Amino acid sequence: MARRRPFGRPRRAAAAAAVRALRRFARATAGAAAVEFALVGSALLLLVFGLFEVGRAIHAATVLEVLADEAARASILSADCVPAEGTVSDMGSFGFGLSGAAFTLVPASAANGYELRAGYDYAPILPILGDLALALETRRALAAFCDGS
Repeated sequence: MARRRPFGRPRRAAAAAAVRALRRFARATAGAAAVEFALVGSALLLLVFGLFEVGRAIHAATVLEVLADEAARASILSADCVPAEGTVSDMGSFGFGLSGAAFTLVPASAANGYELRAGYDYAPILPILGDLALALETRRALAAFCDGS
């Protein structure tokens, strides 16, 4: 008759097999680069696209300043500091990407104290910041040039 093994022996063998499997797993390096790239690459992509959006916002603010300067020049050179309506609409279409419903230009007049206002509603094109919209606005005081005194 064959001798039976004690009950504890198969458990020790299973535990030893589990320890060997864990050691093999700890020594394995296949796929480590993919995991590291997944961790670092997502932060890098967020940084690159964030810089892209900041650059677009700075460009929009700069173009808005240039358009406000051009509108101020046109206002000063026109009679009563009120440029012709065609001049204002031409500046809106000259906006280097700022044209459309998001771009507004309120010409200077006696009613608003000869203050020219230009605004643009900046909306990011990448969904990094969600539905954040920035209202860019600039003003030019023309009272010193347009008072008539």
